[in-house]
Amino acid sequence: MYYCLAYFPKVETDRINKIRQRYDPTYNLVSPHLTVIFPVPSSVGKKRIINHIDTVLKNWRPFQIHFGGLKKSWDHWLFLTLKNGESEIKRLSKELYSGFLSEYYRDDLEFIPHIGIGLFIKNNSQYDYKNPQQLTFDDKTYQQALSEAESIGFDFKCIINNLELLELNDDFTRIRPIKKFVLEGCGT
Repeated sequence: MYYCLAYFPKVETDRINKIRQRYDPTYNLVSPHLTVIFPVPSSVGKKRIINHIDTVLKNWRPFQIHFGGLKKSWDHWLFLTLKNGESEIKRLSKELYSGFLSEYYRDDLEFIPHIGIGLFIKNNSQYDYKNPQQLTFDDKTYQQALSEAESIGFDFKCIINNLELLELNDDFTRIRPIKKFVLEGCGT
């Protein structure tokens, strides 16, 4: 089992899901989200990770982010990225990866706060969510999805005022919420 921490935007997700339904292999597994702690093994301990997140978030107030960009990741995902709020998300994520979680921080991978809207690898490639690697890129399908996403014109603002701890099974085929954390601290 694994734990991760994510923000689920409180916006109309129909336009995001229109693209995700066709191109995102996790479409039926999880709603559009922005991950701030990527999967860590459950051996870290449920109580321990909850206490750690509570401790970090006690100093965070709600803050606004603005989605509106599109970017291809190094491992061939199409990301819906931020116009504003990226530095706050990165700082929050880095604070969450402190203490005992610091060993799980991947400084070899650039953290781009995003909502994943599609994965573009050739059909015979198997994507490993626990250990992402660059696989064979499907440029034709990517260009089609990029064109569709650009025509939709994603542009929305939301307030990050809560995060959800999720539990994932070992093969990443089942996700269940564990705890919702509310940001209501005394500063950011």
